Amino acid sequence: MDYYPSPPVYTWTDKFGSLTHDDIAVISSAETIYLQGEDTVHLKILKVDGTLVFDKCDESKLNAYCILVTGTGRIQAGTSQEPMITGGSAEINLVVDDGESTPTPLTPPSDIELGGLGISDQETKDALKERGLVVVNGGTLSLFGEPRIESWVRLNANATANSSSLTLDSSPDWRAGDEVLIVSTDFSQDQAEVKTLQTAVSGGSTTLTSALAYDHHGVKENFDPLGGSDIAWEIDERGEVALLTRNVVVSGQLVDYGTYIDCGHVMFHNENLQPTPIFQIAWTDFNGLGVEGHKGRYPVHLHQLRDISSDNSYVRYCTIRNSKNRGVVIHDTKGAEIKGNVIYNILGRGVYFEEYYKENGNPADQACEIRDNLVAVLERSFYNEPGFDPDDDVAGIYINNPRNLFAGNVIAGSRQHGIWINVAHDDSNWSWLSTGNHGFRNNTIHSCGKRGITQDSEANPTLQKIVGAKVYKCREQGMWLRTKGKLEIFGNPNSNVGRSWVADCRAGIYPATNGIRGYGPAEVKITNLLFVGESSNLGTPDPGKGWETTRSLAQDEDDFVDHDMRWDVLTGVESYDGLNIVDNCRFAEFHDVTLPTSHGERFSGCFTQAPQYADWSVDPRNSLSNLTFHNVDRELYFRDSSFGGATPIPFTQANNQIANNVLIDLDDSLGYGQGGEVYIMPYTNFLVELDDQPPVLDATLNSTLNAYVLENSDTVNYGQVTVKVNDATVSGGVQPDYLKVWRDFSDGSGTTMAQNHFYCKTINDEVQIRNEFPFNAPEQGKNSSGVLVGPKCYYTLSWFKDSGGTPTAISSSEWPKDIDVNYRFSEDVGHVVYLEIERESVPQNIFIGSLTGTIVPMVNLSSLLNTTEDHAWTHIGSGSTGRLVVKLTSRFLDGQPLNEGTEVKVLVR
Repeated sequence: MDYYPSPPVYTWTDKFGSLTHDDIAVISSAETIYLQGEDTVHLKILKVDGTLVFDKCDESKLNAYCILVTGTGRIQAGTSQEPMITGGSAEINLVVDDGESTPTPLTPPSDIELGGLGISDQETKDALKERGLVVVNGGTLSLFGEPRIESWVRLNANATANSSSLTLDSSPDWRAGDEVLIVSTDFSQDQAEVKTLQTAVSGGSTTLTSALAYDHHGVKENFDPLGGSDIAWEIDERGEVALLTRNVVVSGQLVDYGTYIDCGHVMFHNENLQPTPIFQIAWTDFNGLGVEGHKGRYPVHLHQLRDISSDNSYVRYCTIRNSKNRGVVIHDTKGAEIKGNVIYNILGRGVYFEEYYKENGNPADQACEIRDNLVAVLERSFYNEPGFDPDDDVAGIYINNPRNLFAGNVIAGSRQHGIWINVAHDDSNWSWLSTGNHGFRNNTIHSCGKRGITQDSEANPTLQKIVGAKVYKCREQGMWLRTKGKLEIFGNPNSNVGRSWVADCRAGIYPATNGIRGYGPAEVKITNLLFVGESSNLGTPDPGKGWETTRSLAQDEDDFVDHDMRWDVLTGVESYDGLNIVDNCRFAEFHDVTLPTSHGERFSGCFTQAPQYADWSVDPRNSLSNLTFHNVDRELYFRDSSFGGATPIPFTQANNQIANNVLIDLDDSLGYGQGGEVYIMPYTNFLVELDDQPPVLDATLNSTLNAYVLENSDTVNYGQVTVKVNDATVSGGVQPDYLKVWRDFSDGSGTTMAQNHFYCKTINDEVQIRNEFPFNAPEQGKNSSGVLVGPKCYYTLSWFKDSGGTPTAISSSEWPKDIDVNYRFSEDVGHVVYLEIERESVPQNIFIGSLTGTIVPMVNLSSLLNTTEDHAWTHIGSGSTGRLVVKLTSRFLDGQPLNEGTEVKVLVR
């Protein structure tokens, strides 16, 4: 529409000049009201069925407890063609009192009053009663502040504490008096600062009216081993600077009720599938809104709008700041555009997707574009009304539905997480690609109290791709990513846009599946990333913490007491339950650090394994290849049971899955072999021989790595055995807490050696109500001619219960009778393990489960050890000495792709 509408036009004074505080005003569908320089009385209700226009050149204020725009109604402060101009301003204030020097509270609207205005939808009524600016059923909100060049830019030189000058990477038209945000580039988001410009930006430079309190990093850094400028080795930790000033403002008057804070809210809603409201909003300041802990009461709330992809609705280049309840919330809405906004100082999540994907045809939250936004400083709220989903995991962007585009965003500070991906467990029919109108690409996350990117929801994608992710200064992990499907994290090392890197995080990437591995991909592949342990961005130390010379440690001093298991190794990739594949990556600046007195030393390694006492299984096929290292103390450091120390100590504790880690260096990238495939295992006597035992595996202890190195092995590979207890109560059995795994190097013919064991702790599978014990195991293998070579790898398994943290053997009458034995994740077919399991009597039923094939009974142990059958079993002894012994040979899953591994499943009843 034209900015100056056709008659009949009334000024606000002409139409409503006689209204007083607490009155109700209605603009009918035939009316246009022109607001020119007024500061209106504080109304109880304003209902807009017609048009309310703010003069784009004057300073006007609209004050009301609640505002409803419905049907043909429209509130307009500028249009895309004729936005507000310099000197003009429009303010919409959601107020609670009459605005007098001695304020009197306004009377909240009642259902009777709202019903008398023709408002029948209860959800709309409730939103209005909680001080809502509510746009419904075809109503339009058109807010266009003065366009400026850039809503946010980056520093282009370090901005130091006590300085009042900034150098920017471009020259936006920011003026003296404008308010700007300089984000933190350190571990703490609390180092973000809001300042006022003393001078206009000229040539990228400006000055502030007051000095900075903290250092803000503003230079790129290159770690090219050749001393050049290869961008594949470059990181960019330059801090963002955002313009906060806008001349169109929507705000709420703050009321502190003690348990929560109420500031009003903005909601777009279509009642009962009525016409969709239209919102075209740019360069507007949503300042001080949100009702803390109340469902549906947010600064910008797109509520069940269904499909708006053809409506040209958007929120662009706005500020959403000082919110008491989230920032932008998208609920059951398709096709929204949220672009170029600055979302700052938020209680809860910055951009929140409220709806999981719905398979019934409802579009839910999809085909939305979340692009080029800057989200900074997020705190957790501790008040939640009944029915409100609490923001226990604060994040800049919270993703319930992957069918949207998340591109070019920056999360610059969060008390907990940068981006949280929480896709439904059963949502498997999706792919998250690096191109197109959905996906996750070119996002930057930094200065988070916990993790940069978190996906801890056991997502099951067909293919999920994260490209161009740049993460730095996160206290725990740069990325913690759990998947049951296929996930690829990759970058284009030769492109400034598509490069991926992680720097200055305690751990770069922590890849995970669901802990209990079944067949299927469950694969995390990391390719073409740069990992930097410690950059030159030292930031500003917290006073009195004692880390002035070791700023890159990320943690407060208290976190290092007793070398807490989470923080004792600075690392790039922290391998977990896998399958984890790392290829064509670069690593720089990983160093050990001597900590202040009494705290010992913080070790480093470009690779390490999951923390001490991790319960979960670890895929024996985890691999790395084509890696490059520059200026690192060691390429790999495996944790041990002593949490580090001058002399490695073998693992002795129970519940110690990291003791059976296997990492395959496919091309000797680490340089600890003579070329070719190299196996690396933690310093544990379980997976390799001891010096005083018969030679079986030609492994060498490397004290620098705190690991054994087994190179060029053609006869021994590793697979994984999982024993699952289905019913421990059969015949008086009990649920064991530990499975003691004995490695017998004498092929079962001699005394089992007590030192070659570890206690595998149970993993509870809540879905199938059973407990599982996983461990990795060297196998007997076949050569290229199909002939069995190498040792017969024989394991004795014993049941134990927990007695105050100490494994204690249980009696034979309590042994579980109903178990599954799975042998999976072998590198190839034809590898063999022998398992001796405590069992009182001969099983009534033992068979290969879910796969074709049979398991053949043998008359004694000797015949079992010498049989040519792939799968066989026998029972030896009786009562307290009874043992079930099985031979299992790896095979590919029937009907499954070859790259999804091998499995043999035996059911014992």
